[in-house]
Amino acid sequence: MTEPKTSRNIESGWFSSDRPIASCGEDKLGRRGFAEAIAAAVDGWRGKDSLVIALHGRWGTGKSSVKNMVVDALEGNASQIGIVEFNPWEFANRDQLSDSFFDQVAVGLGKGGGKQRKAAVNRWRRYSAYLKTSARLIGLLAKPTAVILAIAGFTELGISVFQLPHLYSTISGISLLIAAGLLWFSHIAEQAVSFLEVGLNVGRKSLQEVKNDLAATLRKLDSPLLVVMDDIDRLTPSELQHTFQLVKANADFPNLVYLLLFDRDAVIKSIETVLKIDGRDYLEKIVQVGFDLPAISESRLQNVLLSGLDQVLKNIPLEKFNQARWGNLYIGALKPYFTNLRRVNRFLSTLSFHFALFRNQDSFEVNPVDLIGIETLRVFEPDVYQTLARSKAAFTDIRDRSLLPRDEEHRSAVMGVLERSSEITRDYAKELLKQLFPPAERVFGGSRYASDFADEWLREQRVCSDRFFDRYFSFAIPEDDLSQAQIDRILAKTNDRNELCSELKSLAEQGLLEVAMQRLEAYKQQISPDRAIPFITSLFDIGEKLSQNAGGMFEISPTIHASRIIYWFMKTVDGNENRRRILLECLNRTTGLSLPVHFVSIQDQALTEARTSDSVLLDAPSVEELKSILRAKFETAASNAGLDNNPHLLMILLRWSAWGGLEPAKTFCVRLVSTQEGALKLLKAFLARSLSQGMGDHVGQESWFIQLANVEYFLPWEDVAKSLAGLDEKALSPEYKRGLDAFQEAVKRRQEGKKDFGSTIGDI
Repeated sequence: MTEPKTSRNIESGWFSSDRPIASCGEDKLGRRGFAEAIAAAVDGWRGKDSLVIALHGRWGTGKSSVKNMVVDALEGNASQIGIVEFNPWEFANRDQLSDSFFDQVAVGLGKGGGKQRKAAVNRWRRYSAYLKTSARLIGLLAKPTAVILAIAGFTELGISVFQLPHLYSTISGISLLIAAGLLWFSHIAEQAVSFLEVGLNVGRKSLQEVKNDLAATLRKLDSPLLVVMDDIDRLTPSELQHTFQLVKANADFPNLVYLLLFDRDAVIKSIETVLKIDGRDYLEKIVQVGFDLPAISESRLQNVLLSGLDQVLKNIPLEKFNQARWGNLYIGALKPYFTNLRRVNRFLSTLSFHFALFRNQDSFEVNPVDLIGIETLRVFEPDVYQTLARSKAAFTDIRDRSLLPRDEEHRSAVMGVLERSSEITRDYAKELLKQLFPPAERVFGGSRYASDFADEWLREQRVCSDRFFDRYFSFAIPEDDLSQAQIDRILAKTNDRNELCSELKSLAEQGLLEVAMQRLEAYKQQISPDRAIPFITSLFDIGEKLSQNAGGMFEISPTIHASRIIYWFMKTVDGNENRRRILLECLNRTTGLSLPVHFVSIQDQALTEARTSDSVLLDAPSVEELKSILRAKFETAASNAGLDNNPHLLMILLRWSAWGGLEPAKTFCVRLVSTQEGALKLLKAFLARSLSQGMGDHVGQESWFIQLANVEYFLPWEDVAKSLAGLDEKALSPEYKRGLDAFQEAVKRRQEGKKDFGSTIGDI
């Protein structure tokens, strides 16, 4: 498919699964006042002790957004308070976590400069170095000592059984012991140097004395330091315990305020798992003030979702979005899936991306309401989505399966998809599937749908259309299908014969003309009647490029698709006289012959079979008038060799003989076989295709044949054989060779007294 690439106007702002707002001005949930109140309380804190504030909220409820608004409010009020954002989730182990905590607090204390702050930083670093170095010295002294004692014991045991052959291995082992000891002592030296660098001796000041010095210095600061710790509930139980130990151990310093953000239930469970104590009591000993994140009202959350959808849909043509369907789908099935802000943002992020994939110039390649529904399943019911993608037939086949032996298999397939949903949301998933897939609704106790709905679903690019189903899961237009941009372009040109012909011929060169006829049939009654003449004439013009063969037993040939388009389009024109006038003008103008002949023959057959008036477009005199025009066109095409290469020659010969007598058609055939090339063209026209399938075969076997009786309807087969005498078969094209082989096989069967394959013209 040679179609321009889809416009990739992806809204990068949505391209995040959890994007907290950064400032108070972005608040859409009415939490700004809450955040500003916390900021004011922190800014005004002048207590002698530290303050630990906790902000509780489940994942996805917007804790980080409120935290950002608190920081924004403090900075916006020109507050002198220092702010440190420390995220313990970013560090790999306890040592890294502790080191970074003390380093970040030191940076915060030093901001703004001044003698008091410099003194506070120095005393904080001495305090943190005392804690870190003492702990590591003890660790180094304890662990290697035990190891060395164990090794010494094994060495002594080895010496007691010393033998000369083991001398070299023993010396090697002793050397390794010496190296290990040197390495151990080097670590001790490193920690000792670090300890001495801060000007302390273990014997001179106790930890409490160092801590008191620090507290006295911090009390002199003119504004507090706020330490913000987010994502605490994402830590492992051991990391969580260590983080709270850091806060608890450093929570009694003046002018130091902590803001901790976490899911209270998750933290309590983690504490109880590790420490085997009451998690609530543990938190109460650390947190002085706890706030619950203000609940988001349903209306506010809905506004965030709907305003986000408006942004995603801003370039989608209004006529593509069915408001009634959207309302039913949202209220009946989608709304319960959007329970918190994180779910809304996560959904809008991926939806925006997928909408951009299907935006093509001024067209949209799927139904936007259905895409929102399918995306809801993909994001929130992934098992349903994946199983659904493999169940196309069960959800798109419109046949009444209650009449088929495999009805239970169909029911099982539909229910198998539903059962993949979460038990909590199963009712909503069921309603979502019912609304998206009417062909499967009967399984859920809904109505049956007539085949007439198939055109409507195709026209609306619904996921329940077998033509569009795969797009919603592959996020691409199949190579053997048309984009909606191409369909829209065809429909826009239906008032200009030349432009429409050019467009259809271009599709023929791409091998997509027959697909275009299938797709256009869904629009056969949507084109304005005032475009009748250019539209029908252009279809007549390209009829020779359409095959009369169906792809399978239950499929419709492209020529029949085109005739149906014209028939149903003409049904929108009122009155026999108006229809007659339009078709007469189209026949007189067109350069095509095959499709006009096919279309008029269907009208003639309808009159002959005395069908109901609803199925008949024209009265008998009008049809005879159309046949008269076509007889004249037969004569003209036969005289100027325009008929020689017509791909539907046999069909034209049959209509010519039926409407104008057999002799003119015979005369043409005699003239045609006067040359070898002409004889080959005639055989090609008489070729018939057969498809057979044996037991256990998955693919049918194709074969070609010619019925001599059909050839003899127009001229003796011997005349054809005589014309082909002496033919150089090696120089033939594959199509001519196929016709010659089939003719020779038919002659052989005749000579052996066998019947022709298939039905003859006289039997039809």
